[in-house]
Amino acid sequence: MNLTRRGLNEQDINDKEQTLINNLKIYLQDLIESETKENDLLQSRIRAILDECIHLNRLLKLDYSIQVRLNLFFSYLNNFIYIYRKLKMKNYHYLNN
Repeated sequence: MNLTRRGLNEQDINDKEQTLINNLKIYLQDLIESETKENDLLQSRIRAILDECIHLNRLLKLDYSIQVRLNLFFSYLNNFIYIYRKLKMKNYHYLNN
């Protein structure tokens, strides 16, 4: 091997390879842990956003429900006013004839 000509014996080469492999394993493990922590944070943020969206959706449904009920109420009120005015007009004509 080329390295043996530089004064490194087979055991030194194997030791250096093993050291390099061990360092790479440590680096990869650190990288995996870092990525895992970042993924956990992102998932936590996503869950918080999802919870907020669910809450906003409930508020929108509630708002829509209130609008529908108010529209119905005002529709009934308008009908009542219309009928009341008609009755008032009939009573007015009845009393004046």
